[in-house]
This record gives sequence, C-alpha cells and structure tokens, in this order.
Amino acid sequence: MNFGNKGYTRWLIVVASFLALLVVGAKYVFGIFIPYLHAEFGWSSAEISLAFSISFLFTTFLAYLMGKASDKFGVRRVMILGAVLVSAGYFFAGRVRSLMELYLSFTFIGIGSSTLYVPPVSTIARWFDKQQGLATGIAITALSFGLVFFSPLAQILIRDFGWRSTFLIFGAFIAVILMVSILLMKENPDVKEFSKVSSENAEKSIDCDVKEAMRRRPFWYFYLTLALASFGVFAITVHIVPFAIKNGVEEFQASIALFLVGIFSILTRILGGWMAEKLGVVKMLIIFLCVQAISTFGLLISGGTLFVYLVASGIGIAWGGWAAAYPVTLRKFFGTKNLGAIMGAYELGIGMGGMAGPAIVGYIFDIFNTYALAFLLCGFIDTLAILISILLKRS
Repeated sequence: MNFGNKGYTRWLIVVASFLALLVVGAKYVFGIFIPYLHAEFGWSSAEISLAFSISFLFTTFLAYLMGKASDKFGVRRVMILGAVLVSAGYFFAGRVRSLMELYLSFTFIGIGSSTLYVPPVSTIARWFDKQQGLATGIAITALSFGLVFFSPLAQILIRDFGWRSTFLIFGAFIAVILMVSILLMKENPDVKEFSKVSSENAEKSIDCDVKEAMRRRPFWYFYLTLALASFGVFAITVHIVPFAIKNGVEEFQASIALFLVGIFSILTRILGGWMAEKLGVVKMLIIFLCVQAISTFGLLISGGTLFVYLVASGIGIAWGGWAAAYPVTLRKFFGTKNLGAIMGAYELGIGMGGMAGPAIVGYIFDIFNTYALAFLLCGFIDTLAILISILLKRS
C-alpha cells in the first residue's frame, strides 16, 4: 500500500507509536521507587502504590476522550499535550515533599499518558489493511521495552544519583523521545484513498459507534475479561519487586523481575498479534489468562530469586499475549471509523482493573504484613477472567 506516494509512511507511524508507548511503559517501573519513598517519608505501601493507581486511572479514564479527540482534531495535536504533561509530571515527582505532591505529579503523568496509547494505536489500525496485527504488535512491544529499558536504568540512576534525580532525568529523556515521536507521526489517511487501496476490507467494515458496540453481549464479556486480567497483571507488576525484597532478594536482583516481565511480554506482544489473526483471539486469550493465573498462584509457593524470576516471566508472557490481541479484535468487531473512541472505552475498563489491583494489594499487605492473601486474591480474579473468556468464546 502506498498512501500519499510514500509506502514507508505507515512504518514510520509504527516507529512513532513505538516511541510514544515506550514513554507509557516507563511508569510501570514505579515499584522500584516504593522502598526508597518508604525509607525517606515513612509512607505505607498502600499510600505509595496509590500514586501509580491514580496515574493509571487518569490514563485509562481519559482514553475515551483522547481517542475521540484524535479522531476529530488529529493525533499529533493530542500527543503534544501529552508530551508536556508527562515530562512535567516526572520533573515534579523529583521535587515532592508530601504525599499529595506525589499524587499530583503522577496525575500529570497519567493524563499525559492517556494521549500516548489509544491515538497512536488507532492510527496504526487506519493505515494498515494487511499486517495490522504485526504492526500493532511491534508498536505495543514498547510498553514492555519500557520495563526492559527503564527498570535497570532506574536502579542504576537511583544508586548513583538518588531517586529524586532519577525522576528528573526521566523527565528530560522522555521529553526528547516524545519530540521525535510527534515529528514522525502522521495523521490518518484520507478515507476515500484508504477505501480504494483496501476495498475488500471496506466491504466488510462494520464501523460501529460506541453505543452500537455496547449493545452487543460480546462487548461486555471481552470488557470484563480485560478489566479482570489487568487487575492481576498490574498488581503483580507493581508489587513483585517489594515482594522479592521482603523475601530477602537483593534490590538490584529484585528489579530484574521487572526486566523479565518486559522481555517476555515483548516476545508475546509480537507473536500474540500474529497468532490472534491466525488462530482467533478468544482461544489465545484463554491460553494467556491460564498462564497468568498459574504464574500468580506460583507466588504463594516461594519468594526465592529464581522462582520470582519464573513467575515474572509467566506474567510477561500472559500480559503481552492478551494486550497484543485486543486491538486487532476491536478492529475486526467494530471497524475503524470510531476505533479511537471504542479503544478508549475499553481502556477505561482496563484502567479500573489496573488501578484497583496495586492499591488493593498494597492495602492488604499493610493490614496483614504479607503478600500471600493479596496474591491469592489476584489468582482467583485471574480464574474469573478465564471463566468469562470462555463465555465469550461460546457467544
């Protein structure tokens, strides 16, 4: 396909989206900062974890509005706003003196991040007819690369410069990344030209709006499945480093767990998008959710270094798999015309799960001084997600 006589343009969009999502992935290393914030301020695990939950809530709560805004005003304008807010949030985080200031800084990061996921990914869906699963999978591997790249970087910077300077360095580095991303990003292709090039897809296009999509039962099965899956994934991602440290794992070795989550998520994000197109998203969804549940229950067996690494790898496989499959599925179910808004609606559900998971696990830990009950809850929620996904398959 050759939009605007530039066949390479669509792949530049994948690169631009990758860079934007890399920034979103940076905040998933927040768990590394928890021990240092606790040591300096004495805040509880639940209080500190709430900052991540607030960020995640704003990211996903505003995803619907940002998706609609990008549909109407263009993806680049929306991303410029996000770049300013995310960079400012990290700069403010490096200067916090109170819990409310920490929450405010991560509110900025959350609002800014809401412009950096749905708008770029929905833009990829519009530019690609064939290879959309591959292109989307490549782009969203950046969320996992964020863990792979920023988790060891954060630990090294904290060791050499302290946690405050690390936040400041993150802010400057992220500002540069997003400038490049925005320069490479292109607006949506002309609808008429897109239809000529992909006439076969155009004939099959459904192009539901959000209200029409919500009237369908599979919409809600899929919605609940992803919300419950995100509860477990982000609860483990935020708390696996403090869990490992509490069980005697050295701090730098504990941070490697996040690195492994990222590495294995990268592999399945690329493979998952392709497999979803070939085998069907629901079958793949059930498989990856089973991996997630087994991995989560595994944390109840041991907190040793190797076992933590094994569980982190399983969580990465599961997260990468279902995260890669769902944008492909939404396009096939509901078309591309309102894809930004529909993805935004789904991100709200994912966000509610991702917000609740870390906060509830932190709260349970503060009460019982153990992660066992919290991880048991996560495992049961993963199991419920599997059951709902089976209903989705039957429907």
